[in-house]
Amino acid sequence: MRSFPLVVAVLLFVGCGSAQLMTGGNGGGSAQGDGGARAGGSAGGSAGGAGGGTAGGTSGGSAGGSDGPGGGSAGGSSAGGSSAGGSAAGGSAMGGGSAGGGSAGGSSGGSAGGGSAGCSASTCANGCCLNGTCQPGTQPLACGTGGVACETCMTNQACTTQQCGLDPQSMWRVRATTARIAAKKLNGDNWDGFGGDPDGTVDLYCPATSSSVTDSSSEVTNSFTPTWTDGECTLTAAALLSSGFAFAVVDADGLFGGANDQIAPKTTVMVTEATLMAGTVMRGPVSALTSITFTFTRM
Repeated sequence: MRSFPLVVAVLLFVGCGSAQLMTGGNGGGSAQGDGGARAGGSAGGSAGGAGGGTAGGTSGGSAGGSDGPGGGSAGGSSAGGSSAGGSAAGGSAMGGGSAGGGSAGGSSGGSAGGGSAGCSASTCANGCCLNGTCQPGTQPLACGTGGVACETCMTNQACTTQQCGLDPQSMWRVRATTARIAAKKLNGDNWDGFGGDPDGTVDLYCPATSSSVTDSSSEVTNSFTPTWTDGECTLTAAALLSSGFAFAVVDADGLFGGANDQIAPKTTVMVTEATLMAGTVMRGPVSALTSITFTFTRM
């Protein structure tokens, strides 16, 4: 009679264990009562009901759980999160997934190494944000401050004091590139005494207040539409914005053509920041000059 309580306890323990093995963690084992050859059922589910299968959750994965409380090989149990998550502690209370949580980071609560805090004014107060990463904000391709989205500066702009704009001390080259000249002088005469076309050259005054020619282009003979690749001057952006530059166009008749003829007198061109950003400007008509185009290149 003394052994009766012990026998009852053993029977209860065995009965409970068999019931768990047959259900396979709510996902079901195989038809065998011991949890499917002790490796989980064909439909998944852990033998102990606490670990979860490879797909996570209580329904178990296709590979099944182990026969103990350790859980499936990849996912967490119903208490530990799915394969994409994992709780803060990783896995379930009984063991969870094989790597201590899901493969992709934290659950809604976040694991210890879960997603990044991102880039914002609070995390990047002295720079700007580019693709979620804080940048110094001092480069033309990533300019800004206060955690705002980085700005890409326009061509010919600089990132100065973390703002896109014109650097006043930047150096700029000014050059005449093309022009169109009237068919006749203002008095109706031909440009050359023998009926030839004009031989245009450009004089530059940099800045415009200069009393002497800074540089001249080469002579393009017998053309109403000359183009030049030389003749230039350089100025700071500040000087161009404050004083501009000046030009004059001359028909260089040379030794046998008589005195040089004026096509356009000295003419001042005022420059704006928008002009420098565009990199080109056209002026005219001026006197017998129909039009002339200048380019600006940052040095």
